[in-house]
Amino acid sequence: MKNRYLVGLEKLQSSAQQVAGMQTELVALQPQLVKTVGEVEELMVKISKEKLEVVEPKVGLTLGRSKASWLSEESWDTNRPHAAACEQTSGRTL
Repeated sequence: MKNRYLVGLEKLQSSAQQVAGMQTELVALQPQLVKTVGEVEELMVKISKEKLEVVEPKVGLTLGRSKASWLSEESWDTNRPHAAACEQTSGRTL
C-alpha cells in the first residue's frame, strides 16, 4: 500500500513540474501572442473594408441586372406583335 502512495506522489510531482514548465513557456510567449492578436485585428479591419468595397458594387450590379431584365421584358412585350408576324412568315417560334 505504501508503494501505491509513493507512485502517486511521484506522479503528482512530475505533473507539477510539467505544469510549471508550461507556465514558464506561456509567459515567454505572451509578447508574441499580443503581437499576433494585434496583427489579426488589423487584418479583420482590412477585410471588413474590402468586403464593403466588393458588396456595394455587387448590389448596384444586381439592381442594374434587374433593370435590364425589366427593359428586356418590356421590349419583348412591345415587339410581340412583330414577333408573331415573323413567326407566321418564317414558320419558327421566337
